[in-house]
Amino acid sequence: MGWRDQLESGGAIGRNTHIRDFQLLEYVKKDRLQPYDQLGNPKPPPNISSKLTHLKELQNLLKLIRWPPKTPEKQRSLLIKAGHSSFKRYLTIGDLEKEVRNLEEELSQIDNIYSWENYSQIDADWAVKMDLKNLVDSLFLKEQVQKLEKEHEYQRENQAKLIELLKEVRPKLDSFYDAIKKYLKEYDFPTRKLAGLTEKEWAEGTVHIFIQQRNKLEPLIKEEYLKDKTLYKVDPGHPRRDFTRRLLQEIVKNRYPENSKWWGDSEKLYALSQKIKRNLLPNLN
Repeated sequence: MGWRDQLESGGAIGRNTHIRDFQLLEYVKKDRLQPYDQLGNPKPPPNISSKLTHLKELQNLLKLIRWPPKTPEKQRSLLIKAGHSSFKRYLTIGDLEKEVRNLEEELSQIDNIYSWENYSQIDADWAVKMDLKNLVDSLFLKEQVQKLEKEHEYQRENQAKLIELLKEVRPKLDSFYDAIKKYLKEYDFPTRKLAGLTEKEWAEGTVHIFIQQRNKLEPLIKEEYLKDKTLYKVDPGHPRRDFTRRLLQEIVKNRYPENSKWWGDSEKLYALSQKIKRNLLPNLN
């Protein structure tokens, strides 16, 4: 198998996989994909590629100025040409040599000039679109693409499991929260907002709810890990959201510990559970 058979174009990836053209840039910036040119050479990011090209131009001009020997007029003409490409003014060969040394030094500080983790671009749609077109026209290792495809399938399968778990858990969390809030009122805790309760009051109230509401809330709170008092700290402003967010993260992490890296952070879990509540569990609204 030749090297060309191990590569496929960015355009083909967009047609044959879940990876859309606009996602190529994100995968490349994370070093999950490396673009290659049509000769099989790795492509550096545009901001580094432009510096490499410019350095080569200046080096070639420097060689041309040095040999064969030029008249002062011809040297000045070549220095002006070098200045045009750099948007600078070189008065002497020494100025041009200094510019070459500076560029060489700058590029030598980059660990891997082909890594797109070094990518940067001006904040303009046309510039980003140009870079995307560059990637669509590039070649990529099929092995890297296939690995991303397997991860995508794995995440999609786990997403379905996650949705089923949240459909099961979200109503119980809402009931649990309402029971705690009701208990704190009935048992003459301060009437200020729930978020204003002291940590001690909140912890005591939740422990009592664990005992009093166990029969109603089975099987959710029978899990030992949900008896951790630190889960029930509530930040001011959004007590229900904070309560649900923390418990969702803990429940999901403990139900599927081997897959926990695919579930996202607690904010994303909460957002997904809210979507499920609105669209799939309308009786909870």
